[in-house]
Amino acid sequence: MMTIRELFNDDKYPDIVLEDIMDDSRIESKNSVFFSLQGLTHDGHSFISQAIDNGAICIVHSRELKNKKEGVTYIHDPLLTENYPDYVNRFFKNPSSKLHLIGITGTNGKTTISTLIQYMMNHFKKSAYMGTIGFHFDGFDLPSQLTTSTLVNNQKYLDLFVNEGVEVVAMEASSQGIDLNRIDGLTFESAVFTNLTIDHLDYHLNMESYYQAKKKLFSKMDYSKRVIINIDDDFGLRLSKELVNPVTTVSMHNPEATVYIHSVDLTIDRTYFSLNYNNEIYEFETNFVSEYNLMNLVQSMMACVNLGVELEDLTEIIKTIPEITGRLQLVETDEDFDIIIDFAHSPDSMEKILQFCRSIVKDDGRIISLFGSAGRRDKSKRGLMGQVADKYSDLIYLTQDDPRDESVKEISQQIASGIFYNPYVIVESRLQAIHFAIHSARKNDIIVLMGKGPENTMAVGNIVVPYETDYNIAKESLMLLRKEKDEKY
Repeated sequence: MMTIRELFNDDKYPDIVLEDIMDDSRIESKNSVFFSLQGLTHDGHSFISQAIDNGAICIVHSRELKNKKEGVTYIHDPLLTENYPDYVNRFFKNPSSKLHLIGITGTNGKTTISTLIQYMMNHFKKSAYMGTIGFHFDGFDLPSQLTTSTLVNNQKYLDLFVNEGVEVVAMEASSQGIDLNRIDGLTFESAVFTNLTIDHLDYHLNMESYYQAKKKLFSKMDYSKRVIINIDDDFGLRLSKELVNPVTTVSMHNPEATVYIHSVDLTIDRTYFSLNYNNEIYEFETNFVSEYNLMNLVQSMMACVNLGVELEDLTEIIKTIPEITGRLQLVETDEDFDIIIDFAHSPDSMEKILQFCRSIVKDDGRIISLFGSAGRRDKSKRGLMGQVADKYSDLIYLTQDDPRDESVKEISQQIASGIFYNPYVIVESRLQAIHFAIHSARKNDIIVLMGKGPENTMAVGNIVVPYETDYNIAKESLMLLRKEKDEKY
């Protein structure tokens, strides 16, 4: 809490206590301050009356107001958008400066790397995670609707982490979150760049704009802070040359990288690999599988090393990494085929998981892929997703994935424009599509359910409805399949 006078550092304002910052005028928040920000589609000035009705006692506005309510403090700041992050940071007493905050950005791998850093660092220092799957530490678990939450939420939970004795926080930083100033005012001690591939071009319009949005994370850091970059990615290689920060480069192809990954042996449930680092060779074993996940793991390990952890101290820790829900998640089954669930929803992320499946599937087994594409999102990637599925799959199910107000059939047809060689089936209901995929599986097949990962909602039309999750639907379909077999025999 803070008084209006303290927040705006001016004795002309009243010494009235503010209990919170209201960043949604629809939600009741007593004795709060409301900032009338101009957003992409809405102007905060239009919601001032609603904010006051829901408890705002201080209104900060960039435009002059005609009507003012008695008992409410009004503060005119023509540079509100520019000053807003400083106000929020001051209100929460700059919590990120009291933590080792690690920003993780890139098209794919943000959730995995952030989760891994929290898991590994928890063995040494109390650590927390914030991103796509919420805010987590020591049993505290709160879901989030955004990869990078609002600036107020970020500051609020960083403040909570400080009060709970957290020392390290791994935070996902999405390109839109960075571009929309949701991380402004935060002090990052280190950062990780995973990769940059086609996605979100409905927002960024082109890859250069997308890259520059990601790069902003690093431009917000002090030049002395360390960064970790995957230089097997072309944009990562470029970034490593454009930054003045100390850079730890990671590669599976370039022996000259700071960390060189080699001697990789993959199975469906184990990975063996070696690292060249500081003129020494380290050998590891992990239950984390696939080449792309190995890159995620090694970048996470180096984030820990930058925090003072010795590589040898991670040897036993990474042997049994807890499953990350919806990220290359194996569904337990008694059948003679495998089911994998993954959040992959871009051509690159799909290619990586399907490449892995192709590398481990037995000669008589097939790859059955199931996915869709989100409505009212980047349409340019749909045909490319079809091409990737066509390249690695033997049978393809096209279905819904947050269609919003677009037709699932039309989205699927756009995906199918990239499919030329392998059979595909359009099943508009995702539940039915999963059911059909499992019932069509044969011995040694691998079914890959992509796009939704751990999500338990589906955006349909203009509403968000409950969704049972791919995992639960797959388990139910397996039970039904087993029952049908038992009745048959």
